[in-house]
Amino acid sequence: MRTTRLTAFLLGICLFLPAAAGAQEKISVKDIVQRESPAIVSIYNLDARGEVRGTGTGFIVKADGVVITNFHVIEGAQGLLIKLKNGEVYDRIWVMDFDPRRDIAVLKTQGVQLPTVRLGDSEKMEQGDWCVAIGNPKGLEHTVSDGLVSALRVIEGNKMFQISVPISPGSSGGPLYNSRGEVVGITTAALVGEGVQNLNFAVPVKYALPMLESTERMTLADVAAQYHPAPSAGGAASATDVNAYTDLTGVATITVEPGWTAGPPTVQGAVISVLKEPSNFQIMHFGGFQDVSSLFQMGQNSVKSSLKKFKSDSPLLQGGAGTQPVLTQFFTGEVKGVKMRAFVGAMITPKGGFMGFAFIPGGSLVDSEAVNRMFLSLR
Repeated sequence: MRTTRLTAFLLGICLFLPAAAGAQEKISVKDIVQRESPAIVSIYNLDARGEVRGTGTGFIVKADGVVITNFHVIEGAQGLLIKLKNGEVYDRIWVMDFDPRRDIAVLKTQGVQLPTVRLGDSEKMEQGDWCVAIGNPKGLEHTVSDGLVSALRVIEGNKMFQISVPISPGSSGGPLYNSRGEVVGITTAALVGEGVQNLNFAVPVKYALPMLESTERMTLADVAAQYHPAPSAGGAASATDVNAYTDLTGVATITVEPGWTAGPPTVQGAVISVLKEPSNFQIMHFGGFQDVSSLFQMGQNSVKSSLKKFKSDSPLLQGGAGTQPVLTQFFTGEVKGVKMRAFVGAMITPKGGFMGFAFIPGGSLVDSEAVNRMFLSLR
């Protein structure tokens, strides 16, 4: 589970399907599912042994096998499989274009006469509009859910849809539909944590449209070389930092404090979980966030929604230098009558945005200081 794509971009083409004569009325969720689901695919991220590292969703936009998904769905993969609803599987896949900042990847299979989705105008979506998502949460293929566009977030000149539609691991990269059954967004991320209300997002599909014109045929190795250096093995310690832990994708490394244990994520959407009973610290990666204030504000709002008697417990601290700004703050409240101290941290790095959530029952100052040091050690 991962992040908004935030740089100005000139949309020079228009590939939206022509509207039928006369105004189109809202169609039912059932009609959307029946018409569109054949073009919605499952994507399997494979390691070097051919074992599944993670799953995601995508949707076919051209009958010769062009698929749109999230970049984080394919990030770090040594191989990919694309499975259609009818059971067909494609394993020869190229990357036509990718945009880590907006979390978009355009893939190409060797398909012929494949079903395609209908594309819509994401610029016409407004706060309060009804929307539908179809995805594969936890491998439960072609799960449908609906909700509203909760807000239109504009960060550095680019839009993100904040939506009330649930987005779970496996649903990332799936289509977000408007009331006419047209794809207007790419479901991309959910901010989650212990006791935290989900905040779900989708990237407007308009950002993917220029990428469909690419004639590139990149391998996954080509993509890895362009994006960032090859990752180190998960959990491997360096010679200079014996307490370092690197997540399985190689995107985040943290220095672990004594008494704490770091490992693969135990919470949906995280890349690293750091535990010391009863305290719980989660690190999340959002490749597209480049505005530290906006990232921190979303984290604060999420924590606020989960704590009763919520209040700040420390000043907002700013740090970092150059291209790595950092914001951190502690809050207090209660969860089911238990006193809780919560940490929120946001950081922008060359790899994108990192957010840290920690929930510390009882409010231990020792654990709080350890969490702050660990977050600041991220690299």
